[in-house]
Amino acid sequence: MSNIEEDIKFIEEMIKEYKTFGDLHNPDFEDTDRIYKALENMLKRIKELENKYIIHLTDEQYRKLVDTIRKEEKEKLKQKIKDKKREIQKIGQYLYTNINVRNILEELLKEK
Repeated sequence: MSNIEEDIKFIEEMIKEYKTFGDLHNPDFEDTDRIYKALENMLKRIKELENKYIIHLTDEQYRKLVDTIRKEEKEKLKQKIKDKKREIQKIGQYLYTNINVRNILEELLKEK
């Protein structure tokens, strides 16, 4: 068992003892140095894990990242607009074609 695991077990036992009796009656818990050392070790480990999983960016890296995201989103938006324009053009062509066909049919019906 690693030190951190031992510290966690020790703290868990302390908490259980305190919840059960409202005080720490166990002689092991009278050792304040051990309690503080266990807490200190756990805090150090938490900080290590935080540093491991937090990405630290310089201001310049952050700006570049934001610029890249903006450019990508702008390109996506441009593509959506192009797609919508094509859809509208197709609808327009369809309507124009239908109007022409209708006009031709009306002219044919008038001639008869």
